[in-house]
Amino acid sequence: MATFARIVHLDFKGLPLTPHSLCARLQTLRDAGATALLLEWEDMLPFSDELADCASPHAYSAAEVAQVVQRAESLGLEVIPLVQTLGHLEFALKHERRSDLREDPHDFGTLCPASETAAALVESLLMQVLALHPNATRVHIGCDEPQLGTHALTKAAAQNDPDGFSGVLARHVTRTVGVARALGRTCLMWHDAAAGMGERCLARLLADGPQLVVWDYRAALQSSAAAPTFATRVLKLHAEGRSPPPLLATAYKGGDACDGVLPDEEARRGNQLA
Repeated sequence: MATFARIVHLDFKGLPLTPHSLCARLQTLRDAGATALLLEWEDMLPFSDELADCASPHAYSAAEVAQVVQRAESLGLEVIPLVQTLGHLEFALKHERRSDLREDPHDFGTLCPASETAAALVESLLMQVLALHPNATRVHIGCDEPQLGTHALTKAAAQNDPDGFSGVLARHVTRTVGVARALGRTCLMWHDAAAGMGERCLARLLADGPQLVVWDYRAALQSSAAAPTFATRVLKLHAEGRSPPPLLATAYKGGDACDGVLPDEEARRGNQLA
């Protein structure tokens, strides 16, 4: 019988739980069938040295991070840290001293994937986060919703790559995966940045081993929609031995409105079933 992984993604944006409150809820998640936690810490980790300004004034201490990780592991939950390495890097790129690392100087979200200094930032982020998760064998490198095509370095790199901007992205992911591999970890990444790639570029990306997590948060989802179609595409590559199998991501809360206070239960149930 196949063993299914049920990974619960906890995003610390906005209003994260206290360490005590989070630990108190882990048993409930385990009892509900969770097998792993995907922790998107954002600025709630105790970053130090050149990354010290990435930490919120309310960040967990190293001891509090260890408390959460150890509690999860004691319940048999795998802990997978999520480190954004391309898009959604506002917590690092909002600082003026890193403005030259932004893909767009007016957008704090996306890193310039063709910048050597930006690559060094990604390496530092991975090293510090993974040091706080010594038993983690996997790391999620994010990469969802990047907005590429503004920075001069990215434009130049795209002109010199046979796969254009998709090739620039694939090269950035390959480099990031290499850093994680050197630290003894394998990688997950969100699928959407890869969804528009041609067959050659997608094969190039997947040859380096990131496992794609296909996500769609809509309540009604047909098999002909973009995300299921792409998942089928990756499953075919997996059957040919050219890719890890995709994981599928639903939304148990959120995904409805940025100002939503309570989940739309009917919409969330529909998304889970779809």
